[in-house]
Amino acid sequence: MADSAKSDEMQEHQHHGKHGTVLFFNEDVTVTDQEVAINWYYFPVASAKHIPYSDILRAELLKMADMDFLSTKTWGMGLSNIWWHCDFKRLSRVNVIMLTLKSQSIQVAITTDDADVGKIFDLITKHKHHAAVASSS
Repeated sequence: MADSAKSDEMQEHQHHGKHGTVLFFNEDVTVTDQEVAINWYYFPVASAKHIPYSDILRAELLKMADMDFLSTKTWGMGLSNIWWHCDFKRLSRVNVIMLTLKSQSIQVAITTDDADVGKIFDLITKHKHHAAVASSS
């Protein structure tokens, strides 16, 4: 199956799981109506990090080319306060989603197929906004 067809199939697959209704998933990230799960996050066990939308203070879509080489890493933390999930294709990626969380001072970087980044970012910002409105009610 071609990568784009595989990606389209994964994007449109919705089911309800333990962490909410899955809106999008690929090998790097799962976006539900409740949270963002980043696969291959924790070193060295490669388990996922689950981030509820209510914990996201800010989400930014940045260009990898604008990232300082010393702040990036294939997996873990470079010489900055950014944690990178495992992505051996990171240096060929164009975009990165940067999350600032309320619960920690370390920022979270998400890289994945560039064809998917816009959709993932839009889902995160949409649900982050809904979580913020719900928590202020």
